[in-house]
Amino acid sequence: MTDFANLNLSDANQLQRREALANNFPNEVGLMVLEFRQRALDLRKRATLFLFYILVALALGALTVALVHMFVELTVKSAQSVEQQTLLNQKQQTLETFRKDESRLDDRHRKVIADMGAIMKGGGDIWYPLKTGTEAALGRIHFADTKTGWVIGDSGTILRTTDGGENWGLAKTDTKARLLRVNFADTKTGWVAGLAGTILRTTNGGENWALAKTGTKADLWRIEFTDAKTGWVVGDGGTILRTIDGGKNWVLAKTGTKANLRGIHFADAKTGW
Repeated sequence: MTDFANLNLSDANQLQRREALANNFPNEVGLMVLEFRQRALDLRKRATLFLFYILVALALGALTVALVHMFVELTVKSAQSVEQQTLLNQKQQTLETFRKDESRLDDRHRKVIADMGAIMKGGGDIWYPLKTGTEAALGRIHFADTKTGWVIGDSGTILRTTDGGENWGLAKTDTKARLLRVNFADTKTGWVAGLAGTILRTTNGGENWALAKTGTKADLWRIEFTDAKTGWVVGDGGTILRTIDGGKNWVLAKTGTKANLRGIHFADAKTGW
């Protein structure tokens, strides 16, 4: 039994602490309960922190997806804008700035050649390029009707189409001269003039071409026929050539000038300028 008469204050305090700690449980059990509660609290904190990280990751992921989508959309729109502007510039340059020659039967059937050697087909604001099968620079174009046409250019190049320009065939010409002008009396008979006194003639629609003897090395710039037999060619140094047999033979006319001639026109077989 505790001797309350001889118990000092410090002993009383120690006794109270021992009785409170026991709390009707063995000391080991009480410590286990405290440790379990502490671990549960730690797990709850960790779970809360883990959930927070997941929410942050999801938010960042959604933000990243949104940013990527916005970047891709802006990139695509920018590329489309650049492409549209480029196509517009190319069309304007092809049809206006770099236009070299045009064959026009009506507003719906037009062919245009540009400096870069391209052939464009169309009418109004709708144009598309035609495949030519050659890399030679092309200079002049002529169509006898909506289906049959010819294009000439550098290195003796002559192209022929019979389907309105959808397909082009390369003709054999036996010359490497630059060809400057093409003229046809009908769908079968035609002539081409070029540099260094070059004149070519065809009687089968341009499938084959014969090189004519002209007797000159002058560059020939313009050719004019009033019918299938009678024609003239003009060029540098006051050169004028005339034929009365469809271009088989050519005669050099006296002009009295050394000027470079670039144009010719005849009203009939007798009157011309």
